[in-house]
Amino acid sequence: MGEVDTRRDSGRSRRFGGRVLFLAALAFLGVWGAGGFQAASAAPLPRVRLLAVGDVLVHEPQLEAARRGPDSWDFRPAFAPVAALLREGDLTVGNLEIPLGGEAGDYTGYPAFNAPDALGEALAWAGFDVLFTANNHCLDRGEAGALRTLEALDRLGLAHTGTFAAAEAPASLRVVRRGISFAFLAYTYGTNGVPVPPGVRVNRIDPERVAEDVRSARAASPDFVAVAFHYGPEYRTEPHPSQEEAVEAALGAGADLILGGHPHVLQRVDVLPPGRPGGTSRVVAWSLGNFVSSQRTLPRERGAVLEVEALRGADGVARIVRVGAVPLWVRFDRPGGRRRVEVLPLREKGDPEGSGRLDRVRRQVLDLLTRGARGQTPLRHDGRSWVLFEAPESKAP
Repeated sequence: MGEVDTRRDSGRSRRFGGRVLFLAALAFLGVWGAGGFQAASAAPLPRVRLLAVGDVLVHEPQLEAARRGPDSWDFRPAFAPVAALLREGDLTVGNLEIPLGGEAGDYTGYPAFNAPDALGEALAWAGFDVLFTANNHCLDRGEAGALRTLEALDRLGLAHTGTFAAAEAPASLRVVRRGISFAFLAYTYGTNGVPVPPGVRVNRIDPERVAEDVRSARAASPDFVAVAFHYGPEYRTEPHPSQEEAVEAALGAGADLILGGHPHVLQRVDVLPPGRPGGTSRVVAWSLGNFVSSQRTLPRERGAVLEVEALRGADGVARIVRVGAVPLWVRFDRPGGRRRVEVLPLREKGDPEGSGRLDRVRRQVLDLLTRGARGQTPLRHDGRSWVLFEAPESKAP
């Protein structure tokens, strides 16, 4: 980007200079409004909402539902019910657990995934900003597929981290919203036994490496360091010791936010005390489950949108002041004989279907997220989401 020219027309500056000085003096003393002088009010403190979801998977039934022609797919209908929610976030992130490897290898679901670029287009349309690419399926289409995935995401304007071209030094991804900065790191436990080819780098979970990377990210002074882990045994609703080891390494080195994936089911969310004096509370979402997939066995077809709200206080320190959750359920049916897959946010109380099913799903999701809550704020709905944690300063203007 070239240098921005901030010069003004000198004649205009002289002509209006006196008026500018006069108005500046008024601004120092108060605010001039339609009714004359008004008392100056403090500017709102910078506030950012980060939204995070779990694994984005595309199985054969989803490819069928999205197909519009021999070489045409549209995944937007799957995300249409949840898109308005995702777009509310200042920063929305998730785990892309499928390559965008191009049509040369055909588009397939499990066990060797590959999705058309239309999936990335739909994710960008739905409101995603950052996708994590370090997971056990990142090499399903080899080196070419892994590199093409990164190229496709770049073309779509989706930031990413976790896998890299070999010539690119792996580093944290820095994202700034409203003056509040996040450093993102992403790691996977493995690549399904596929050796990492020479042209690709994949962040693998090694506690010492994780700690070193977190310390390096922290040295650049972001407000928050967030680590995405793809880890642990599948289908367990409680964290495994291998997950605990990885999380402890990250937190011990200065991470503030952990976003877990791979178990394909929800695990609890913990809110921990600050790790350093005057710092922020820390959040561990052990597993956010599936965002979208064709897995139907309970509780794989449900997930959650995690909401993390950060506020920069009057002391200049940004802290996590609120954590909320919106349960998700993947509707999977055939109205009129055509396959339909939709991600439904269960945001409001009640059951629009009238069957009681969505109420049950909502309760089960919230039970999983709050299991072993350890003294966190009692669960309540505030009109936006279910509150898992709220600091007193969250009400600041």
